[in-house]
Amino acid sequence: MVSTNAGQNPQWMGKIENEDGVKILQNPREPLYGEMTFDLEEDLSIGSEDDSHYMFYRIRGLAVDAEYNVLISDMSNFRIQVFDREGKYIKTIGRSGQGPGEFEQPTLVRLEGSSGKIYVKDMFRALDVFERDGDFVKSLKLNFGIHDFFPLEDDTILALLLRSADEEIKNVHVLCRLDDQGEILDSFAEYPYTNLMKRVSGGVLSTSTGYELAAHVAVLDQEKFVYGYSKEYELNVMSREGKLLYRIRMDQPRPQFTSEEQSEYKRIKFPVPEFKPYFFSIFSDTEGRIYVQRNKTEVGIRGYGPIDTAKKEVDILSPDGYFLYRSSLPPNTSIIKNGYLYTRELDEDEGMEYVKRYKIKNWEQIKKGR
Repeated sequence: MVSTNAGQNPQWMGKIENEDGVKILQNPREPLYGEMTFDLEEDLSIGSEDDSHYMFYRIRGLAVDAEYNVLISDMSNFRIQVFDREGKYIKTIGRSGQGPGEFEQPTLVRLEGSSGKIYVKDMFRALDVFERDGDFVKSLKLNFGIHDFFPLEDDTILALLLRSADEEIKNVHVLCRLDDQGEILDSFAEYPYTNLMKRVSGGVLSTSTGYELAAHVAVLDQEKFVYGYSKEYELNVMSREGKLLYRIRMDQPRPQFTSEEQSEYKRIKFPVPEFKPYFFSIFSDTEGRIYVQRNKTEVGIRGYGPIDTAKKEVDILSPDGYFLYRSSLPPNTSIIKNGYLYTRELDEDEGMEYVKRYKIKNWEQIKKGR
């Protein structure tokens, strides 16, 4: 099913305003085309206990290049595994260690589209850079923790950094652009990251429940990106140089904590926050559509760490900000590329992790705009 309004020509009920020369697109509460279901068919499964190249332990990141090769950040095996579009093993990048091209804890893996360079977040403050063939280039040691990042064509990096200030007992998300040495070129925005912190003997205790107010960012194309702070349902679309192009607002009710969610705070003896986040992640597909995840689905599974066990409930917006659909995605969906959806799955009984690719059979019917 693509839309509850199939065959109709619905009218958008929002409004467009101008504030200080910036276009503000105010969406109504209901999506233009109603509910949408992704029609998925499993197309590829990577993972096997019969070959060490295919045995993963704590997958933390996925990337897909222009040839549809799949790169898997296999964190606790200290490597990036590369497979072709048919799932055949190609090569391993990295190994355990602290030297050039070695990993301590590889998590996010991202690609720069034109050169194919591979960027890997290792531990909290390092980005390791490799050529597309896997040859090591350099390691960038940053002054702040890395929450998320996206390499750009001009060798700069759009980054969401985590700056800690133990003396003030607070953390801040810093949205910025880094140069090719990891130094901040431009700082675009800063927001409090409201994880729970308190002084204890010997330092500061930091605790996360997953309901922190946080900044989130996604690249729409090489020229612009979208970001928002989850205290409000407002998204900003900016050029990579930092010019605000337009702002997207959503008419949605303030999310309320359930009694079960409140109990998470009572268990760790912290007060329940005033605000629950409006959203928990932002990402985009290759058509530039924006996916805003509205539910918290990250759950700790023993031995594997954070992993989603429930579907992602998402709002889908057009590249220019119109609220098109409500929908849901499989747990751990991280990439939607040219009609295919990529995710990771865990079989707890077998203790096996897999990367799955699904064909989106109704991809061509999903609308791109009004």
